[in-house]
Amino acid sequence: MRSSIITALALTAALAGCKSESKKPSEPAKPEAVAPAGPKKLGLADPNNDPQIVAAVKKTVDGCGGGFTDKKGFEWDCAAYKEWNNQNISWGRHDSTLVNLVEDADKKVRTLGIRALSRWGNAFREDKALAERVVAALEVETVEANDGVLAAVVAGIKLDKLGLMPRIEKLVAAGNDDVRHGLVFNIFTGSPGSEAGYQMVVAQLKKTQNKQEIENLISALSGAGIHGDEICTTWSSYLTHADVGLASEAAARITRGRTGWGSYDSDSSWSTSNSAGIQGPNPCASLVDGVLSSIDAKAAAGELTRSELIDALRGVLNDKSADPKQQELALAIARKTVENTKNTVRSSALWLIADKAPDAKTYSAKFANDSDKNITYVVEQIAKRK
Repeated sequence: MRSSIITALALTAALAGCKSESKKPSEPAKPEAVAPAGPKKLGLADPNNDPQIVAAVKKTVDGCGGGFTDKKGFEWDCAAYKEWNNQNISWGRHDSTLVNLVEDADKKVRTLGIRALSRWGNAFREDKALAERVVAALEVETVEANDGVLAAVVAGIKLDKLGLMPRIEKLVAAGNDDVRHGLVFNIFTGSPGSEAGYQMVVAQLKKTQNKQEIENLISALSGAGIHGDEICTTWSSYLTHADVGLASEAAARITRGRTGWGSYDSDSSWSTSNSAGIQGPNPCASLVDGVLSSIDAKAAAGELTRSELIDALRGVLNDKSADPKQQELALAIARKTVENTKNTVRSSALWLIADKAPDAKTYSAKFANDSDKNITYVVEQIAKRK
């Protein structure tokens, strides 16, 4: 899946020769002017780095470097790598050191720096000098285990504000799948309300037929913060999709039962997770009745198999601006789901009742002897609540 981002430099030279009548000796060619080199990237060796972080990096590379591969990075069960991941680095306090690590010539050091920046970095998101260096690092990264992770880190930068979105658009156009996914799936993490980011997501939706990509893209739209009507229309278009997973995800997005987005790199076992806050009336309110009707029919028929649809019900119950009748129906559907043993998400529905119904203890007690152990477990947990 790896394909390098290559910038081709075309150099042309024309040599013309003619005989001089005076036959003067030719003058020696003047050397071409050489642009001054930029500041040398010292990486781990930068004397301004935090010494404790430097020591931890060296210990991890020494202890776990032998099992490192470009595809997967470090072995997750290596003791020194576990220790690295469990350390306590103050959030946003050591970004300069972490960015230095991201620029190091040693791919193992870069790997640690990239993941550290994703977990403990913050200042780089708004500091233009640091942000530009992180984007530049993505443009030249060569390790397969790193590019998707670093792309998601870059997506957390305030790209519009810092004038970096044009470089991101080029990376999306020319990058491999990991880079493209990391950037587009997470573009609203650092740039909510970005028109360029929105168009980027929409363009990818039009291009792909891959189910997982579509799911990540329609999820990403939850963070857009613009074009609410268009986004609702997009989600609505998936409600009748042949893939029940996509249809269910769309339903949960419409009711705002699911508002998060992110990406997952199976090679290096790394993921991102972000969520938008629920503010104001639901722009998709006109679609909620249809979503509830569809879920109700599935619950009655014993065909409720997706937890996303329970999340859709939760979205209605959590929405302070929702019609009270819609909320009553959502709770009734949850009960119907529990009562029809053919539904496979009964325990999820019972948890919803536990959280939202005043009579949860009394109602759940009816299922104390249910044949589904997941149901009886929920009943026991509800009984313990005060």
